[in-house]
Amino acid sequence: MPALDLVSTSQTKFDFGLSPRNSKKCINHAPYFAYNTEGKHYAVTQGNCHDWACPRCGVGRAKAEYWRIVNGALSLVEQGHALYFLTITTRGGNLSVKEAETGYAEWTNRLLTNLRTKSTRNADYWCYSQVTERQKRRHPHSHILTTFNAYDAVEGIKPGYTTGKDGIKRYGDTKVLRSEILQSAIISSGLGEQYDFTEVRKPEAVSRYIGKYLFKSSLLTQWPAGWRRVRYSQNWPKGPMEKSDAFVLIGREDWYNLATCAETITCADHATYEMVDGIMSSYPVKVREKRTARK
Repeated sequence: MPALDLVSTSQTKFDFGLSPRNSKKCINHAPYFAYNTEGKHYAVTQGNCHDWACPRCGVGRAKAEYWRIVNGALSLVEQGHALYFLTITTRGGNLSVKEAETGYAEWTNRLLTNLRTKSTRNADYWCYSQVTERQKRRHPHSHILTTFNAYDAVEGIKPGYTTGKDGIKRYGDTKVLRSEILQSAIISSGLGEQYDFTEVRKPEAVSRYIGKYLFKSSLLTQWPAGWRRVRYSQNWPKGPMEKSDAFVLIGREDWYNLATCAETITCADHATYEMVDGIMSSYPVKVREKRTARK
């Protein structure tokens, strides 16, 4: 077997001449995987590093979170749980972006703990998923799907702009729920007193609404180290785990095993094709790129 540097876990260089969001390479050097497609035909693709800042893997991470939110909401409704849509934000006034970033985790944790305690005391099922983005003023702002039931909530009217199905914003009244219990919990947590609280009537529509924030420009937004832009309660449905016969390609022996059992290898993208084609040049293995179906 030839001595090749390409046998390493992944590329060791990143082409900074490319537009970052158009890159097909993982900047964190996620390992490559091979899996059998049929007979002696195999496919090779790079894994996902799950880093939001990665030009390649960030979108993949967002898609995975999106489907967990959507499928989780549908699963909870099928189990008979009512869902509510809660939007929270930070205080106004002279609160700086840095102060908001520093305190946001503590404030939201305090609120969620409060709501969980209230649900437990009422023998209610407690569950939530949360997506956080930045407002125009760059302060954190979260959308939460939750089973929390504010029993004192009454229907009210909130004037403001809403976006229709045609994408056009229009000013008008929106039906919302107002709750003294919920507002007191939000204010005491350290967050701003402004909030939106509505009952979910079409879970597939609202879960897609909350999921879309993962694909906005917020995907490119930088957050402090360790920031969690998506979070779940421990019992938010995870969905079924898919079984796979894929095996990781890390060392020389892994690539050798692939070369001895494969007649053809299909690569997920051009960068992977060039790498695998170089590694397999000394073996009677046909390597092709998925998009162009090279032979």
